[in-house]
Amino acid sequence: MSDLLLFVTVTLITCTTPGAGVLNTIANAFRYGWPRAWICPLGNAAGVAVMSAVSAAGLGAVIAATPVAFYGLQTIGALVLVWMAVNYP
Repeated sequence: MSDLLLFVTVTLITCTTPGAGVLNTIANAFRYGWPRAWICPLGNAAGVAVMSAVSAAGLGAVIAATPVAFYGLQTIGALVLVWMAVNYP
């Protein structure tokens, strides 16, 4: 039970600390209004949930131990960022 409490605590801290997710929410609130800005924290929480599931499944250790997998993820991430920069100027 203490592991679950630690997990929930870390997740809550991660979701509530200011960062890119908070800046995105504020920017969208100014741009589109508060009703549409509520989607941003939900997306942020979904991202934290996915990363938590990946970590809990032990895939982080596999990726850290396999340089090719780590490089592949870096490359995919960079390509996604380039695609977003081109499609969402």
